[in-house]
Amino acid sequence: MAFPLNNMIFLLAFFFLLNESPFVRTIATSLDDVCRRSLDLAFFLADFGSNPITRMASLPLLAHIAIDRAGVNATAARAKIHLLFHTTMDPRIKALLGQCGNSYTEALNVIGKATDDLDHRNYWQAFDAAERCENLFKSPLKSPVTIENQNFGLICDIIGIIADELSSGRKRKLA
Repeated sequence: MAFPLNNMIFLLAFFFLLNESPFVRTIATSLDDVCRRSLDLAFFLADFGSNPITRMASLPLLAHIAIDRAGVNATAARAKIHLLFHTTMDPRIKALLGQCGNSYTEALNVIGKATDDLDHRNYWQAFDAAERCENLFKSPLKSPVTIENQNFGLICDIIGIIADELSSGRKRKLA
């Protein structure tokens, strides 16, 4: 049985793209580099590694995806803090939750500008919101938003790694 020429050309092109394309290899390396440097490999893989878009994304696109995820995460954390603020009866916890809510409001403002500020490293101000919120709750008080703070911090770390990768890539191009 003869193999149609069109199919053969398609298969050859497909195998070339998979095995020899520097573009595909560069993209995979970008995601791999960010993955290797992340603070929590399991979190990174669950959040970024399972999405087919992120697996093939360039670093600038990964930055946008991470910034969007940080915004979603911060919005959810702020909503939980707001709910807890209105349902708690303890005035000490209520005051601390109010401060946490303010920190996340500031973080959302920073995240809104993060795409423009990748070069200026201002995204770290957003990370400070999670840390400030968590540090407000000292023993014996336990933070009711520890998981949200940790996840937000991990996403901000990923943004930092991507910004570093983008910055080092620009330096290599200039050299």
